[in-house]
Amino acid sequence: MKKFLCYILIFMFMITAAGCAAGQGNVTGTDADTEEEPAVSTPAVGARPGLVTFSLNAPTSETLRKAYALAADLGGELLHCGSPSSETIIDKTTTVNFSVTEAKEGDNIVVYQLVNDKWEQLTVVAVTDRHVAVNISKRGILAFIRLAPPSVGSGSLFLNYNGFSVSAVGYAELDGDQIYSPFLLEAPDYTLNNDAKRVVAGLSGDIIAVFTISSPGVTFNTAKVTFKVSGIKNGDRLYIFSKAGGSWNRIEASVVGDEHVLVTLSGNGPLLLFKRNN
Repeated sequence: MKKFLCYILIFMFMITAAGCAAGQGNVTGTDADTEEEPAVSTPAVGARPGLVTFSLNAPTSETLRKAYALAADLGGELLHCGSPSSETIIDKTTTVNFSVTEAKEGDNIVVYQLVNDKWEQLTVVAVTDRHVAVNISKRGILAFIRLAPPSVGSGSLFLNYNGFSVSAVGYAELDGDQIYSPFLLEAPDYTLNNDAKRVVAGLSGDIIAVFTISSPGVTFNTAKVTFKVSGIKNGDRLYIFSKAGGSWNRIEASVVGDEHVLVTLSGNGPLLLFKRNN
């Protein structure tokens, strides 16, 4: 009888070990000198069928400190922090579904990745109850931050327009110095939207977005700003127009790549992004 019980215990241990090796269960780990970490768990398997899934490694105390500092700068709440790991090599943009316990559908959640000691904003594809889907192209620490819903007319870090998602990356080169500045995007009113449509009325293509950009508390003469734009790819003919003094002027994009565009601005104000048909 004792031998039979021993066999059962060994069998149960083997099952438990196999589950842990496969990345099932929660990923935990805190440092003694850190604040209490936000919950870090494995991605939601099956929440959105077909998406790549990763487990998350717990952050170090220093990385966690940086994530809390970023959330404070954005005026938000750090929900989730960790480094995705997978045996799959990430060599192109992949949509990954993560489980974020406190996420709720409709939340204003932004995701940043720590790359070369700088935070880069990623494109959030969807936010549902307990899940956040993100476009990711490399490994690195991720910070999931919930922002307060923007008040009317105040702008937000993300803008959805005409089926496209647009956001401005937090780091920008302002008058030659690279600093962190959370650019806000405000959706257009009826007048601005129609005014923008008239600018490109004779062109063949699609309006990607119309919005007003602002940088609260930061003034500049020139700013090199990177926009994350869903649906844009390397080689697209992207026209950008800015409005100042009542007139629209076309400005050239320095870089047009997969889901991003680099633009030099001379000030805040209305912008129009238009993709020409090739």
